[in-house]
Amino acid sequence: MKISVSFLDNRLVLHETVPINDAAGRDFIGYHSIRKIPAYKGQGHLPGFYWFSGLNQLVPYESRLEMFTLMGFDFDGGVIGVLAQPLMLHFERSGETFRHVPDFLVWREGGGVTVVDVKRSEQAGASRNRRAFESTEVACQHLGWGFEVRTEPDDTYLANVKWLAGYRRRPPRFEATARELVGGCADGAVSVRQLLAQMEQPLLARPALFHLLWKRVLKFDMTAILEEGSLVYLSTSELMA
Repeated sequence: MKISVSFLDNRLVLHETVPINDAAGRDFIGYHSIRKIPAYKGQGHLPGFYWFSGLNQLVPYESRLEMFTLMGFDFDGGVIGVLAQPLMLHFERSGETFRHVPDFLVWREGGGVTVVDVKRSEQAGASRNRRAFESTEVACQHLGWGFEVRTEPDDTYLANVKWLAGYRRRPPRFEATARELVGGCADGAVSVRQLLAQMEQPLLARPALFHLLWKRVLKFDMTAILEEGSLVYLSTSELMA
């Protein structure tokens, strides 16, 4: 299979159908999206921009599922860069040509780079999509990158992440309240209700608590919906940004 790639570099110079092995030495950091996500009246998807708090960056997405995928990356941490619609892959096999633009290119701490495609589970198995995913995985092997396909997240996980994402921005008077909340968990797990009851100003403490849970300074059982009786506890993480 013959593979080439098109991309916009960090100077907005368009490179078209570069042989895949010639592109392998590029890190793509600072590059631009090869494709602008369309937005028009009556379209089936809901495109937009997600504020990726870990990067302080707006990242475009083409569907709500892509937005939830970005939200999950933001919550899970370890992501140091994201580029939407990062490149166009061109494939030629047995006289047939086709092309594919993956959804995201993700850089992680430790140097890992992953191409991510997002599709609903009922669509991911379609022959056209399977061909695109299998071919993209081969291209990623040439580039030294990983490849993954993301579908719908678990309902409970998504509900918790969506709630906490509303508190991903640091709230007012955070530092002093955060120290008080962390101190309240020093002796072990405590319920949300009990922890807030210990605070001098519970109304200020609540958004600070949710921000600490978003930042994973404090944790809880993500397999159950976060509620007043949920037990929260100290994480080994030292993130408090």
